[in-house]
Amino acid sequence: MEVVEEPVGEGCCQFMGGLDSEKHISLKPKDFFANERNFIHWMHMAATMGSVASLITTMAQGEDEGHRRATLLTSSVLLFTGVAFAIYSLALFFMRRQALTTRTGSVDEPWGPLILSTILGLSLTLILLIACLRVV
Repeated sequence: MEVVEEPVGEGCCQFMGGLDSEKHISLKPKDFFANERNFIHWMHMAATMGSVASLITTMAQGEDEGHRRATLLTSSVLLFTGVAFAIYSLALFFMRRQALTTRTGSVDEPWGPLILSTILGLSLTLILLIACLRVV
């Protein structure tokens, strides 16, 4: 991929933080690679959660009915959280790639990590509650 230098148009001013239209912006391969790295990191987290959910489900085999239900609920919570992370990472990857290619829109996404960390915190709290209720 080669470095492309083009004048900034009207739509790019919002994307680049209000630069005047006389300046040039160079689009480098490192920008695209950074987007891919970010995607891979999010997918790694999703795959880790899915793997842990699979391990928990496997360990539930041969247990009594109450224990099996609790472990299946725990693994389901982790699995759905991992799927949410995977969907978010895919959507963010394509949104940022589009913004980099067309130089319109914004590559900043302030609410996604906050929402995902809230989902993760709620999931872990739910798993803790399941474990505490199972013990009692």
